[in-house]
Amino acid sequence: DVGDMTYRILPDGSAELKQCHVPDGQDVIVPDVVTFEGKTYPVTRIASGAIPSYLIESGTLTQVKHDRLVVGNNVRTIARKAAMPCQIKTVVLGDAVEEVGEEAFNTCGIVTLTLGKSMRRIGTKAFYLCPLATVNCLTENLEVGEMAFGGDGSNVIKAHIKSERSIAGANSILIKFK
Repeated sequence: DVGDMTYRILPDGSAELKQCHVPDGQDVIVPDVVTFEGKTYPVTRIASGAIPSYLIESGTLTQVKHDRLVVGNNVRTIARKAAMPCQIKTVVLGDAVEEVGEEAFNTCGIVTLTLGKSMRRIGTKAFYLCPLATVNCLTENLEVGEMAFGGDGSNVIKAHIKSERSIAGANSILIKFK
């Protein structure tokens, strides 16, 4: 454990965020690196179930809500169901993130999402049922899984894509790069 986070050292010498214990109401900041026993490891992955919906605080099971999740610039992969379901209003994915797994943020309450420059793939239902109002995408090439941004019919997404070659629609987002 380092602070409010638990990590696992991977065989390649990088670290994976295994569990987040950030208290209710605080921002979740996944760092670029973590230092353990005098050695520094780049944080390259967020594991399945790493960002929970509930924590035990003072002996009481409490639902946690966070204003922001900011993912460090060394994280390349966010695993399937990494934060499902939890309450986070804003998610900023660092420039190294290449892939968001299936159902990674399903039903998480995200209103604003920023996808970094290296984003290549968003899995099926990755942001399903999130009441997204704004998606900022800084990448040029993006594969979007089925119903990745699907919703309950109430969310209209305004996509601010660095490339002007994009199309946004109701209930889901269609991003085309040609």
